[in-house]
Amino acid sequence: MSSFIGLSIFLSFSCGPFFTPNIDSTKVRIPADGKSIAVITITNPYFGAPDSFQWDEKRESFLKLLSLENSDSKQIIRLIAGYKPGRDLLRTKFGTLIEIELFSRQGDWDEDGFPDQAELRSEEDRQAFREWFVQIALSQYLKETGSWNLKERDCSGLIRFSYKEALKKHDLLWQKKIGILLDKNIPDVREFQYPDIPSIGINLFQTGSKTFGTFADAESLAQYNSSFVSKDLESGLPGDILFFREDRGNGTNFHSMILVEENKTNPLLLYHTGSNRGIQLIRAKELRKSNRFSPETNNPSFLGLYRFRILD
Repeated sequence: MSSFIGLSIFLSFSCGPFFTPNIDSTKVRIPADGKSIAVITITNPYFGAPDSFQWDEKRESFLKLLSLENSDSKQIIRLIAGYKPGRDLLRTKFGTLIEIELFSRQGDWDEDGFPDQAELRSEEDRQAFREWFVQIALSQYLKETGSWNLKERDCSGLIRFSYKEALKKHDLLWQKKIGILLDKNIPDVREFQYPDIPSIGINLFQTGSKTFGTFADAESLAQYNSSFVSKDLESGLPGDILFFREDRGNGTNFHSMILVEENKTNPLLLYHTGSNRGIQLIRAKELRKSNRFSPETNNPSFLGLYRFRILD
């Protein structure tokens, strides 16, 4: 009988340490992607003094505290990664050091030429970007804001301006500065916001095979910042871009338009003329009269419908 009691007591304590705290890991590696979470647990002993994590909110760190909770004999800390690669140390009350490494995930695994870290991975964020992009572009058709650089008011300039503003936090301060009414029905992009874009920061636009900048003309927007979808407008989504190329004796001209709506037969298109005529909002079929800018499959100047690589 006594041996049975002894076995029961042993089994009841075998789930945890007897005299010294146990930390499940003293070396942790997570990607510096702004969303990965390190979960570390202290299991305190039955008979010894309990240990605990020491976290100073005021201390500069590559990580942010998500939660710190006590559960029975355990303390669990959850830390969310920042975007900057590096190493950080987490201490416990008894002086144990936990090394946390944030490693870079810079790369292009989908091989589209655009860094994966700077792409929106959730469909919710992609949809939010599309809606804000179109909304901001349309607002310029109604009234061009003074915050849009006068020297960049052309077809690609409208795209760059709307692209950058779509990635920002849209609050009352933004509304006052930009002069665009907030739409509370459209959520902000959550994964990252301008100017804190992973890998590229404020240099939103790819300008060469490995170069990024704040400016990209229509040709660069097509070649480096978006991917071909189709020459059939029925395949498009709001926020997709139509590109045109016209070869002349004195060079090549590129032109771009924004697909405003997902209308299968005759969608609205928005573009800046680059002249005093400003921004035009027009149905696709109305452009059939133009040999240069008709979005018909048989028009050699129409390169097709493209989608931003940030949405791939």
